[in-house]
Amino acid sequence: MPVAANSSDESGRPENSSRTPDAVSLADRVNRMQNRPDADPGATPPPLTYRPAPENSRIAVTMEADGSVLEVRIFDGHSQLVRVEARPQPSAPTQFRIFLKNGRTVRAESSRILNLQTVPSGDLLALAGIKPADRSRIANENK
Repeated sequence: MPVAANSSDESGRPENSSRTPDAVSLADRVNRMQNRPDADPGATPPPLTYRPAPENSRIAVTMEADGSVLEVRIFDGHSQLVRVEARPQPSAPTQFRIFLKNGRTVRAESSRILNLQTVPSGDLLALAGIKPADRSRIANENK
């Protein structure tokens, strides 16, 4: 019995279609991706997850709501530093906020510091315009 040119199977697709039931066209995939709801902008971001870093410190990296990267390094027991925040820029110097034990916050920029995790604390203090404390004097004060 001859088959009509416009006949179809149970799924409604033409019998001569090479498309399998699981195959999805590129247009279908693009439409599904465009119709996805965006993440809730009012949602609370997850807390930072810190990992160990040199000089008795810890570091975390997160992405801000605007898509920029924020690196945070916390110094535990440092005589002058409390915390350093770095915002790397793709085509500009990295912006730093350096929080000191005396309560001051120093803003600075640098193209030399590429990795907040491994930069020595002395370099961060120099960036803030502060002379590192004399370790021998601090040791004598603690006796």
